[in-house]
This record gives sequence, structure tokens and C-alpha cells, in this order.
Amino acid sequence: MIPIMAKRVPAYYKVYSLLKDKILNGEFHVGDILPPEYELERIFNVSRITIRRAVEMLSEEGLLYVKQGKGTEVLDFKTTQNLNYITSFTETLKKQGYDVTIGSVHVEEIVPASRILEKLSLRKDSTVLHIQRIHKANGVPIAIVENYLVTEHFPGLAGRIKNLTSLYSFLERNYNIEISSAVEDITAKTAGVIESKLLDIAPGTPLLLVKRVTYSKGMPFDYAALRIIADRYKYSMAMRNRPPTI
Repeated sequence: MIPIMAKRVPAYYKVYSLLKDKILNGEFHVGDILPPEYELERIFNVSRITIRRAVEMLSEEGLLYVKQGKGTEVLDFKTTQNLNYITSFTETLKKQGYDVTIGSVHVEEIVPASRILEKLSLRKDSTVLHIQRIHKANGVPIAIVENYLVTEHFPGLAGRIKNLTSLYSFLERNYNIEISSAVEDITAKTAGVIESKLLDIAPGTPLLLVKRVTYSKGMPFDYAALRIIADRYKYSMAMRNRPPTI
């Protein structure tokens, strides 16, 4: 029996935290069916309402799926990014409780494609700092992340990012960059041969292609392209009100 009594900590949140730890630590594997509610009541010494609230929270995070009449299935982790805030990919993963590591980092100064120069408001033949890295969550590859930074804003960057995880935090801390806004486009694609090798997935696996231009004081400083394994990530957007009638 696991006691969950704690001052000022709701019982459902305690159960939620314990179940989430078991899922993330692999005690419950992807595809497993959780014990039935009555068994969870006994294990955690709480009411059925408490169990249902905890399971509901985990379902909202994409960790569980309740199948009517069949039980509650453990899903492959699916991280949610709230589109109302400017957060880096790493920050989103960490917020969801994942151990984030970078599989490899490649940095070089290049002249990018003209479309990227246009997005960054740069003249023809301008150079940018191109950073490519593989993000892993709990040791599992989840995305290829590429950033194209305006070179003049970040002198000496290549020699300072050996242990880079969150690029935004790094730039704020080391270059005093003030991130004010971002514009993001999200489309779908399938993994090609190179992407499948880098992400350890089968060719043709669905990917989310995310393209973002990030601004500081009204000027673009970063163009990012992310290729994310689609069934391990999702976006969340809160909407309000209807537009005026035309």
C-alpha cells in the first residue's frame, strides 16, 4: 500500500505524479493496460474519483488512452507545446518531465538558401550560423532541429555551445538577447532516408515540419526548421471569441 497523504497536495495530483513516474521510468511500458480502477484504489489507498482525475490528467498529456470496456492503455510519450508562449523545443520537453539530451551538434557558418535570407531580412550572400542537432527525450530520438542565426549578433558562438541544450536560454544568458515574438508554420511530411537514419525510424514515417522565425525588438534573428516524429509530439492552442462578421 502506498500512502499519499501530504499537506496541501491534492490526492489526485499525488497519484498523477506517481503514475507518471512509473510510465516515464518504464515500469509501465507502451501498450500496457493499467490495472483496473478498483486495483488502483487499493494500491494508492484513494477513492475511485481520485483515480479517475489522475488518469484524466495523464490522458490530457497524451500518456494514457482510456478505451471504453477495454481499460487504460499506456501510450508512447507525446509532448504538448502551448502555442501561446514562445518556448524552445528543449524547454517544452523538460516541462513535461523528460530527460533531454542532444545526440549530436553540428555548427558552421554558411550562406543559406535565399528564402532563409529573406525570412531573416538579410542581403544576398549574407552568412548565418547554421546549427543542427538531434534531440532525444528519455534517450529516444524525437526531432532534428536546425537553426539559422544572424551571424553578427552572436560572435564566438561556435566555440561556446559544446553542451548546448536549450538554444533560447543559452542566447538569453550569454548574449542578452530579448525574445519578443515568433511566427510559426506547421505542415506535414514523411521521413526520407537521411531523416529515418538520424531519428532511427522507418522511411515514410509521418513527421511534423515546423518552421519558425523568432524576433528580438522587432528584428528577426533566428530561422528554425524542426522535423519532429509526429506521434510523439502535439501542439495545443487556446482560442477565444469569433472574428467580426464580414
